[in-house]
Amino acid sequence: QHQQIVFFLTMLVGAGGNAGGQSVVLVVRSLALGREVDFLGQLQTACGLVLVLTVVTFGRAWAQGVDMVTTLAIGCSMAGIVFISVIVGTLLPLSLFKLGIDPAHSSAAIQVLMDISGISL
Repeated sequence: QHQQIVFFLTMLVGAGGNAGGQSVVLVVRSLALGREVDFLGQLQTACGLVLVLTVVTFGRAWAQGVDMVTTLAIGCSMAGIVFISVIVGTLLPLSLFKLGIDPAHSSAAIQVLMDISGISL
């Protein structure tokens, strides 16, 4: 019914992996320097990314002539994927650090987690 969604999968999954990866890097860097992780700042970043990427996604879908229901689904998926990836990208290295595991391992894990989550959404 909605074959047009296939054309947006790479963009959706890639955005989630990239946003989560950037969050992991910021958190691991903060931990390495002995600084406190700014969770509120990460939430603000997530909201900013969601706003910009959702608008761009709507614009791309509109430019490709996608119907409104599918456009809304793709836009909402982008918002959800990016927001969740930033939150997971922040919490995953913190959790590993508290467990005594090197938080740098989160960078590979976030990519896989967000690929699976992105396709599921």
